[in-house]
Amino acid sequence: MPFEFAGIRTLEGTHADSGLFNGFYLGGNLGGIQHHVQTSFPSIDWTVNVKDSSLNKKTAYDSLVYGLHAGYGHNFSGFYLGLEVNLEQDTSRQKATYDIETIKTGAVSYQYPTKLTTQYQRGLVLGVAPRIGAVTANDNLLYLKCSLGMSRDKVEAYHAWQEVNVRGFIIPGSGACKTVSASKRQIVFVPGIGYERAFGSMVIRLEYNYNLGAKVKTPCLMENTMPKDTLATLQYSAHVIKAGLSYQFQPKGLVIF
Repeated sequence: MPFEFAGIRTLEGTHADSGLFNGFYLGGNLGGIQHHVQTSFPSIDWTVNVKDSSLNKKTAYDSLVYGLHAGYGHNFSGFYLGLEVNLEQDTSRQKATYDIETIKTGAVSYQYPTKLTTQYQRGLVLGVAPRIGAVTANDNLLYLKCSLGMSRDKVEAYHAWQEVNVRGFIIPGSGACKTVSASKRQIVFVPGIGYERAFGSMVIRLEYNYNLGAKVKTPCLMENTMPKDTLATLQYSAHVIKAGLSYQFQPKGLVIF
């Protein structure tokens, strides 16, 4: 009896320390993103009495996100610690167009209606994230995730203006337009929280992340005619909700009931 009792205790202890959420895993995810892009553009002084106001506006839009994730974790009797790598891409190609207000002083009969169209496009994102959490009822995991996301992001801006007389007619031959673009490698902090449920070797997850954002500036849009730089600045941030499915590779010799 002492030998049998000791054997049962050993098996129970091994199962508790080496249960679910141990070892390597591989999976995919699909979800949605709410993007926020803040566009800033300086004022333009056309003449002493006519200028365009500065622009500082935010646009929100939605898109899908999809990707792969892989990692390793260990369940220390209910305390979970792991490291995850992921590749993600979103489907956003959204552009925003803004009408810039013309400010006139004095007896001015003409104006310069201006439009600015911008786009912020994220590249393929490589993320690395430690995960820390708690395992409850042996097959539920609540975790926190602190990811660093690396990507090459691209911005584009289109600026167009025309001269309009007092009757609202466009003066022939007036105006100009220009399109500029820029790309920048970004490293962004993306905290998150998630829940996983294990069904044997299959694990489903639901996760929320907040992308704290990155900033990219365009080249000058009117560099040959203005005494100051007229570049657009785009600031990006996002809320992300995604669901995933993973396969957990169980440690050799482990049998899960």
